[in-house]
Amino acid sequence: MAFLERSKLDKVSSNLARITHLTERMATISSQLKAFARKSDGVMSVISLQPVLLASYELVKPRLKASQVTLEFELPKNTILVKAEPIQLEQILVNLFSNAIQAMHESEIKNILVSLSTSEQNALVEVVDTGPGIEESVIGQLFEPFLRPKNQGLVWGYQYRNKLLIVCKGDFGLKTHSN
Repeated sequence: MAFLERSKLDKVSSNLARITHLTERMATISSQLKAFARKSDGVMSVISLQPVLLASYELVKPRLKASQVTLEFELPKNTILVKAEPIQLEQILVNLFSNAIQAMHESEIKNILVSLSTSEQNALVEVVDTGPGIEESVIGQLFEPFLRPKNQGLVWGYQYRNKLLIVCKGDFGLKTHSN
């Protein structure tokens, strides 16, 4: 009101535009969280994988910013279709991105590269981070529920693998590099 009373219309206009933008952003985030939080109907359908990847990115974007992590995509121009349950798949991807962010908490360089490709009848989503890698002694246990490697927080490997197997008849693999 103070800017309006002082006839500083440019400031009023600027502030209103900012409020409008923030309100629209809050609505988008609320919509995404609502979709993410709702129970899956368990119905698999043919979906485009690219929008699911981008929706998952939007959900972790605040955490990426807070952790000073850069996430980049290498997506093909052609649409990649998979038979999956989109909400479950999105939850799996959010968990993968979150683990990658967490793995780099002490890294100087904090980058995640998400690439999407196809091979024969399969879609391949690859998530590569610049974290320290997983210790050799932990790799064999990675798919056990609630694994907590030293200084790496909670890893949800078991849940990823089981959800992928159930949700879209997929699989989960690991390649690592150690210090």
